[in-house]
Amino acid sequence: MVKNKTILDVLAETNEFNKLIFAIRETGLDLFFTQEAPYTLLAPYDEAFLKLKEPEVIEFIENAQNIKSLLKYHLIPGALTINDLLNFDEIQSVEGDFITIDKKDGMYLVNDCAKILRGDINASNGIIHIIDNVLIPKIYGG
Repeated sequence: MVKNKTILDVLAETNEFNKLIFAIRETGLDLFFTQEAPYTLLAPYDEAFLKLKEPEVIEFIENAQNIKSLLKYHLIPGALTINDLLNFDEIQSVEGDFITIDKKDGMYLVNDCAKILRGDINASNGIIHIIDNVLIPKIYGG
């Protein structure tokens, strides 16, 4: 783990996660990302949010409580590397729904819809895996 740099600190070091950081702070979830309890974050970069064009998804994310659920769906308890995640058939997110991670054709896929672009980025309170799509919980049509 990286000393003194939380998950939010690491995300803020680049200009790739402004939408994610904004959503985390606006929903009050920054507590999850600054406390010592380790978490694994599947972090969609800014361009991933621009792919959300389906009317149902747009309607879903216009509600603050839904955004909170969506963000919690990207958060897994514990600091888990990609290899750790591959040991699970599915793993429960903080939101409560389950996530799958598989290796196909040399790529790591989350729920068969998001590629892990860069993984195993350490922070003082967890691990970050950068993904190319926003994950939608299954209970909301994801």
